[in-house]
Amino acid sequence: MATTTPTKIAFHRKAYFLFLLIFNPQKFDEEEKKDNKILRAQKHDPTKPINRSKIIRLGLLNSFAVFVATVTWGIISGFVISYWMQSDNSKISALLIIIGGGLLLWATFSERGWAIQSFGGVTLGERASKWIFRSLFCLGTWMMTIGAVFSVGWINSSLN
Repeated sequence: MATTTPTKIAFHRKAYFLFLLIFNPQKFDEEEKKDNKILRAQKHDPTKPINRSKIIRLGLLNSFAVFVATVTWGIISGFVISYWMQSDNSKISALLIIIGGGLLLWATFSERGWAIQSFGGVTLGERASKWIFRSLFCLGTWMMTIGAVFSVGWINSSLN
């Protein structure tokens, strides 16, 4: 059975690996080979029980925290931008909602087309695919939230 424990990677290293994946794929492949050596060296104990309910609950909690943070960031950004612009925001709102929806669709289709799983979901390439999906999804949600704040015009109506 393959290992399901990924190597620890700090946020700034994730950003670096995504940059390499997009702009220098050869270097990314080298980094993935190094990471694969570390993964292969890990010992997997098949007798060690896996608490699947804990994993699912933690994943649900983490995704809810990301959702709350993204929407909060979108609302605050929407208020700030709306305050600065103080004009008819309907076109900007529509554009943000369309782009945000497009990013959500792109993220969803890219995840549905994910055909690279080979090592229990812990290789650098597999994890980078997940990081891209999550980044696109958060960016799309953020943009749609800003668009929603714009469309309501809370700031402009309170200033008049």
